[in-house]
Amino acid sequence: MSDTAIFDLRAAELLQELRGPVQGLRNSSLDKECDCDWAALSALRHIDKLEHRLLRGQPLDESPWGLNETLDDVFSCARSHPTRLGESNRLIASMLIDKLCESTPEFVAANSHAVGLGPSATPSAPQVRRSPSAERLVGAAVRVLPAEHRSRYRDEYLSELYDIAAAGASRWSLLAYALRLVDRAWVLRAELRDATLGRVGS
Repeated sequence: MSDTAIFDLRAAELLQELRGPVQGLRNSSLDKECDCDWAALSALRHIDKLEHRLLRGQPLDESPWGLNETLDDVFSCARSHPTRLGESNRLIASMLIDKLCESTPEFVAANSHAVGLGPSATPSAPQVRRSPSAERLVGAAVRVLPAEHRSRYRDEYLSELYDIAAAGASRWSLLAYALRLVDRAWVLRAELRDATLGRVGS
């Protein structure tokens, strides 16, 4: 069986698994009066589209990354309306979309050239497993901050995330770290604004 056929088979399995937690989020924890329900419905339609491509024998190429972006809105809504079941479904969906994206031939090919390369591109650095979900959460935390501080904190957070991954942390540990950043983002935003106002006032 070719690499492409193996990916298509695995992708079909992951898409089928992914439908459950996304539908679970839509049923149990999303606000039906806002765009949350629309975001979840869009994600389910995107899953349908990818499954139909596989049935027609068409390659997915990089299309799972489009689903990845669509799910960002669903996950943001789920965090805005937290429930225990919703959080469980969100984490399961995050893990499944990570697996789907990381198993694409494009991802594998791109990362095969980076084996043994760390951020500094030194051959002696160990390969580090990335977590796209954690990186998306870092991006969400950074977007909350005042614009003039985002670049600094993005670099700092991603560097810390890399260090944690390089130490052999699990994907759940990376997600937990990123979730803490999101949880603290609004407090940090207020602190940074107060510090800026203090400098202007003086």
